Parts: sequence; structure tokens; C-alpha cells
Amino acid sequence: NQHNLAFSDVKHHFVENCNPCHNGSGLAPFSFDSYKGILKRSKPILESLETMIMPPWPADTTYSGYCNEQTISSQARSEMIEWLKAGAPIGNDLITAKLSHEQKTMSSNLIPPQTNHTISTDSNSYACFVYNPKFDKDTFVSSVQFASSNPEALHHLTLFIDTIGKLDGRQGCWVCTKDDVVDGLAVIETWTKGMRPISYTENIGYRFPKDSKFLLQAHYENNHKGEKEGTTLGFNYIPKPDTEVKWLVLNNFEIKIEANTIESATLSHELVEDAVVFGVGPHLHYICKVLEVFAVTPEQNKIPLLFIPKWDYLLQTKYILSTPVSLPKGTVIYANAIFDNTDGNPVQPNHPVRDVIYDVSENDEMFVLTVFYADKLTLEQKNCVAQILK
Repeated sequence: NQHNLAFSDVKHHFVENCNPCHNGSGLAPFSFDSYKGILKRSKPILESLETMIMPPWPADTTYSGYCNEQTISSQARSEMIEWLKAGAPIGNDLITAKLSHEQKTMSSNLIPPQTNHTISTDSNSYACFVYNPKFDKDTFVSSVQFASSNPEALHHLTLFIDTIGKLDGRQGCWVCTKDDVVDGLAVIETWTKGMRPISYTENIGYRFPKDSKFLLQAHYENNHKGEKEGTTLGFNYIPKPDTEVKWLVLNNFEIKIEANTIESATLSHELVEDAVVFGVGPHLHYICKVLEVFAVTPEQNKIPLLFIPKWDYLLQTKYILSTPVSLPKGTVIYANAIFDNTDGNPVQPNHPVRDVIYDVSENDEMFVLTVFYADKLTLEQKNCVAQILK
């Protein structure tokens, strides 16, 4: 049939939407950088496209828009599905055809781990790494990147900054499955499989105060006992920007979800000064099912920030608003979560079901929200303040 789509008609969809993660770099399993690679996985690719689980983007984009959305247009999705259902015809391309794509480049300002960690169990576990760049002055960066020596073992990474001396005397790495060391530290960046790194745009970036240290919390998946892992950090240093990224870390340490119940919980924070909010980064575990983040101004206007109708612990990221919102002093930022601690929860981690409290263990629950904001933005920064790194 002359109207059937050929590989040449759809390969740019794979380049734009799949290859940034599925390229053999370890960010996501399987490499879709060739016709053969796509053909080998054509059945799960079709299923993922039809069920809309790929590309992974759990936020409701009708609630709010984001600069770093990982979504496929309806036209691209339908063309890929049509081509796969037709048997993935090669057309005039060679069967060895490769897909060209832009490679992500790691920052040249690298901070390697002091030591690698040997995973000591086949169960889920955590390790914490201390990084001390020995900043002799306040330092500014526009992006943070990660390069793991064993990304297949990783579930996710979370990078915290310590400006209060909590890491003084700590070095190297240690098992921190049950450790409160992260409490009170601010989340700077996270990484999960499939997540694409972002960089703030010109003249905006983080200030890392003199003598800051960093804690990287690595979560390892099952069945990697005896393997080694270490992650190198990459900072893109910049001159002092006009706009500094600031952050609030909000926690609800009091959550307790009783066994065999579906319950809700809230955390909130009232702004003590005007702020321009341009991003939020939630962190919860498997018991959470629904999350909504919004602000209510002193005039009782509701400002939507984030709605995730089906929370997925495996898909956590920072959400950068496509349009930053100016919030006056007195505005209250809320996060509402619904938790399902029953056997009906398909990802219930506890069998038998038990009461769940706030704890870093994934068998319990956390309720953390990091809010990224600035005191003010320039006229040129009124739209997206970040971009996905290639």
C-alpha cells in the first residue's frame, strides 16, 4: 500500500522523543538508535505508546504547563503507532540505518566521588556520598548533571546542599537506609531513569555559598549485591547572574497512614516576602496516589502549580513552570496528597499491610516539597527560565 508510513516518515519522532533517553547512555533501558534496535522492541514500544506511559510525564499539562515537559504530540504518537501496527516497514532505508541525535555533553567541571560504594544487599538500599568542592567564595552554577558508573543499579539520585554544617566531619560514603542526615538539607537536583537534565537560561543560576558541601543520596534497586557504584557531579559554573535561584524545602514529618486506609495529608507554607515561583520538586514514596500543589493569595485567588493524578514513585522530577508566577507576601503554598495504604494499592510495599510513618525507607512514606523561586525576574525571564540539556 503506497500510503503506508515507512521508517523515513517516523524516525524523526524517535530522534526527538525517544533517543534523548534510549540511546545506550544508561538513562533508560534499551537503545533505539537504529532501525534494528526499534524493531527488536517494537511490541513494548507500541504498548507504551498506546497506553501513553511513554514518554514518562506524570503531571497534568492541562492544570499547568512546564518548560521541561516530556510529551509527544498527538500526531507524532498516532504516526508511530500506525507505523508499528503495519509491521514497522523499512521502506527505502537500509536495515542498518542509524538515527542521528544530539549527544548530551557532561560539564567539564567535574567532582568525582571520594570512593565508590559496594552494594551489600539484593534488597532496595540507600547510600550517601559527601562531596566537598572546597569553594573559597560564593559560586554560581546554571546546571547540575550526574554521571554514574553503574546507572543500571540506580533507582534514583537526590542531591542536597548543606549550608548549615550538618556534614562537618563526614566524608566518603555510607549506607543510609535508616539515616536522618538529609533532614534540614535542601534538595538541589534529582535524577531518575529517563530524566533529562535541565539548565537555567542566561543570567539565572544557583548561588552555592562559600564552604558549601553536598550530599548525594543514591537509591539502589533490587538484585545488585556486590556491584560497585559511584556518581560524578558536573557543575556548569557561570559569572554572578542577575537572578539567583532560591528554594524552600517543606516537609510534613507528622504523616501517619494507618493500615488499610485511604487518607489525605497537607503541608503548607506562608510566604514572608514577595516571590516569583518558577518550579516545584515533590518527593513521596509508594503509598501516595494523587498530588496537587497550588498557591492561594491573600485575595483568595488559587494559583495552580502542579497536579499529578497518578503519582509514580519511579518518575520523580523537578517541574519548571512555563510561566513563572509572582506571589505576594502572605500567599500560602499548599501541597495536598492522597495516600492509599491498602492491599488495593498495586505498588503496596508492605505485606501484610502495616501503619506507615514518615521515614526515608521506601516501605514508609515521605512528604517533601521543594519550591524554587527568585526575588524578581527580568522582563526577558518572564517565560521559561530553564531548558532541557541536549
